[in-house]
Amino acid sequence: MQLKKISFLLTFIALALISACALIRDDKGEVPKCNKLYPLGGNESIGANRKSGFYPCDFKVTFQSKGKGDLYYTLNGKDPKKGTSYTIKVDSGFNTRDLLKEDLSLISTTTNDEDFKFSWKKPIDNPVKGFSFNVARILNDTIKDQKIFTYIISSELSQNPVKSIFFNIDRDDLFDQDSGVYVFGNAKNGNFEIKGKKGEQKSFMEYVNEKGEVKYSSYSGFSIHGYISRQNPQKSLKLSAREKYDNKNFKYSFFKEGPNKFKKLTLRSGASGWGAGIYKDCIISELVKGLNFEVGKQIPVIIFINGEYWGVHFLAEKIDRYYLLGNFDEKKSKINICRDNLKADYGSSYSYKSIIGFAIKNDLSNNSNYQKFDSLVDMGSYIDWFVAETFFQNYDWPCNNTKLWNSEKSSKWRNFLVDMDAAITEPSKKMLKRSYDIDTKRETPVNRCNFLIRNLMRNESFRKEFESRVQKLLKKELSYETLNKTVSKYIDDFSHPALSSWHINRWGYPNLDDFESFEYKLTNWIKERQSFYLKEVEAFMEDGLEFSKSPYIPYK
Repeated sequence: MQLKKISFLLTFIALALISACALIRDDKGEVPKCNKLYPLGGNESIGANRKSGFYPCDFKVTFQSKGKGDLYYTLNGKDPKKGTSYTIKVDSGFNTRDLLKEDLSLISTTTNDEDFKFSWKKPIDNPVKGFSFNVARILNDTIKDQKIFTYIISSELSQNPVKSIFFNIDRDDLFDQDSGVYVFGNAKNGNFEIKGKKGEQKSFMEYVNEKGEVKYSSYSGFSIHGYISRQNPQKSLKLSAREKYDNKNFKYSFFKEGPNKFKKLTLRSGASGWGAGIYKDCIISELVKGLNFEVGKQIPVIIFINGEYWGVHFLAEKIDRYYLLGNFDEKKSKINICRDNLKADYGSSYSYKSIIGFAIKNDLSNNSNYQKFDSLVDMGSYIDWFVAETFFQNYDWPCNNTKLWNSEKSSKWRNFLVDMDAAITEPSKKMLKRSYDIDTKRETPVNRCNFLIRNLMRNESFRKEFESRVQKLLKKELSYETLNKTVSKYIDDFSHPALSSWHINRWGYPNLDDFESFEYKLTNWIKERQSFYLKEVEAFMEDGLEFSKSPYIPYK
C-alpha cells in the first residue's frame, strides 16, 4: 500500500511537470492554445473567439453577433435579463482571470442528520477553474438568440482530457432553499425528494469526448435520480429528451455499441460503492458482456455544473421501455416490464402473474411442467442472470433489483441485470445458499424472493443446465483472463486525477486508502473468485439438500 502511495505521488509530480510544459510559450511569449481564435461560424448568430472545451490557462474572451440588439451574458446559468445584478453586458472583451462567480461546491447538498449515510463535507481543494457563459442577443428586452459557451481552465485536462459533460443550468433550480432540487432545503424530507416532472429542470448539456472535443450538445430535462441515493451529497441524475426542449431524442453514439438515439440517460453517482469502489456497477456492466440477459451500457465521465467540477459520474442507458425500443426495435405499446413483486413498471403484469400462478399450481420437478414453464420464461436468460448475481455477490438482491420484461414480439420473459453497487466482497463469500435459504419466521415476504429458484432446482434438467452453464462461463466469459482485460483498463483509466484524487477531495468519499484498497482487492478477487464459486456450486449440488425431495415452497 505504501508503494501505491509513492506511485501516486510520483504520478502527481509527473502531471505537475506536464502542466508546466503545457504553459511553454511560443516566439511571441504566448501560450499557443490560449491564443487560438475561432471565428464566427457561417450561420451562427452568436459566436465566440473560443469553442467550449479545456484550456491550459486564462485567456481573453470576446463574443460577437450578426443580428440587431446587444449581447448580454450570465455565469449562474440563468437566462440573461437586462437590469438584473447577475446579467452583464458584453463589451470589447475580458480575461477569465478577472471573472468572479459563486463557488457552488461550498453549498451543502444534504443534511448531517445521523440517519443519512453520508454527510456533506467541505471540498479540500478545487483543482480546476471553469466558467459557463449563457450568452443572449437581446432586442427590446426580448431574447432573440442564445448560446452557451463553457471553458474549463486546467493544464491537466487540456493535456490529458477525459470524457466529460458540461451543464449550464439555473443555479436556483438546483440550490435555492425553497425550490432547488439538489439540496435539502426547506422541504420536510428534503427538496431532493421531489420526483417526477415537478423535480425536472431545463438544462443545456455538452458532451466532450476523450480527445477534449465537444461532440454533442442539446437542451434536456435535468432531475435527481434514484431512491436512497438522493440523500447523498453527490447525487445521481436523469436526463430526459422532450419536445418542449426542442429535443425529442439524444442523437449521439455515447457508447461503443448499441443505439445512437436515446430518450433518457442517467448519470449514476455510484452511491453504494462510495466506501470502496465507486465504479463497481459500471465495470460489472462490462464484465458481463456476452451473457444472456439485458444490461445497460455505461461509461465513466466527469461532469461540470456551470463550469464547476462535480466529480465522477457514470453515463448510462436508463433501463426502461425506451431501452427496449432502442436496443430491440420493440413497439412501446407492446412492452411489459415487471418486478418480482408482480407490479408492472410499464405495461401489464398479467402475463408474469400467470407464470407465477402456473408455478404455484404445478410441481416444476415434473418434466412436462418444467417444459411448459420453459416455454414461458427464457431459461437461458434466467440462468445467466442468476449466475451473474451470485458470482458477483450482489448483496442488494434477491429481495431487491429483480426486473424482467417481455413483449408481444418477444413473448418469453427475460431478465435485466441492474444496480450492482453492492456486489464484490470477499472472493470466498458464499451466495448460492444465501439466495436459496428462507427464514419462515421473518415477517417480510422472503418466500417471494426465493420462490422460483427453489422450485426450479427441484428439476433435474434445470440443475444440469445450471451446472453446465456455470462451467462454460467460468472458462470463458467469467474467466480470469477475460475479466482481467477490463479490470486492468479501469484501474489504468482511474489513475487520472480527475477520476480519482480530485473526486475524493471534492466529495470526501471514498478516502484514498479505500480507493486504493478496492483496486488491490479487485485484482485479487478476479483471480480467486472462479475457484471459490465453482466449489460452491459443486457443493451446493451435492451437500445433502436433496433437491428432488425438497418441499414445495409456496409463493408469498
